[in-house]
Amino acid sequence: MVMRPFSDVDLHAFVDDQVNPERRAMIASYLKTAPDEAARVESWRRQNEAIRTVFGSAASEPVPLWLTIGQVASGRERASTRPDHASDSKSSALRQRISSPHRQDWSKGWTACACVVLAFGTGLAVPYAAPQWAHAVERFLPVSPRVEQLHRLSTRTAEAQTTYGTDPDHPVEILDAPAGSLATWLKRHVGFSVRVPDLKRAGWTLRGGRVVPDDAGRAALMVYENAVGDRLSLRIGRINNPAPFDTSYEVTPGPTLVWMDGPLGFGIASSKEGSWLADNARDLYRAVYDSPES
Repeated sequence: MVMRPFSDVDLHAFVDDQVNPERRAMIASYLKTAPDEAARVESWRRQNEAIRTVFGSAASEPVPLWLTIGQVASGRERASTRPDHASDSKSSALRQRISSPHRQDWSKGWTACACVVLAFGTGLAVPYAAPQWAHAVERFLPVSPRVEQLHRLSTRTAEAQTTYGTDPDHPVEILDAPAGSLATWLKRHVGFSVRVPDLKRAGWTLRGGRVVPDDAGRAALMVYENAVGDRLSLRIGRINNPAPFDTSYEVTPGPTLVWMDGPLGFGIASSKEGSWLADNARDLYRAVYDSPES
């Protein structure tokens, strides 16, 4: 048996430029005398180039919901609670603990990070780095029902914002109607009670509402506008196969702000760019529940 002077670990490090100059020269010299090994190394190099060509932009994209530390480390503690003055029956689930987007259990987070790094190292995580590969997740990673539901909510919310919320002329079917009248109209058309929040204290004025398509039938969409013309959409729809999920919210790629409360799923999207939604997620979430009931 012929002993190889360099292992596959050494050769991979050579391809990835992870060896010092002296050792690099030794490996390069060896490869000149070992055509089979040189061919393997060259195939790895071409594979790396192909991956960089296809997925090179993934590093600048937001981390998908299913790869956030909070989801991978599913045992994370929920960090904060809803204000004590929440007493309405429709929001009773909010008395459960609500997560804070700014606090993490890092002891579990490091485990999650290790899992993600391992996945990238074996090539398994590459398809998940870009949102357009979201469908691949179910093939490789176990996705919890909660994450799956939130992903659907995020997709539907983003679609509603893009299709209706950005329409400069006719974003809604019922325009400038009182919140109570709009709630009655929406209930009649979607088949469940709809709460139309007053978000004026958060800087958003109700423009109106409309009915939008949903996986479970129809959903309600309310469109708000601020003083400079930015739009914000709040979408409320039924959840397929509702389960006793907690009511903590998530900011997902898109971006959207989504959560579930009993049989209903909520989603917020805005025309404001950058990190605005993530920076204001907690205030918007609270405003939806703290505003007067319609």
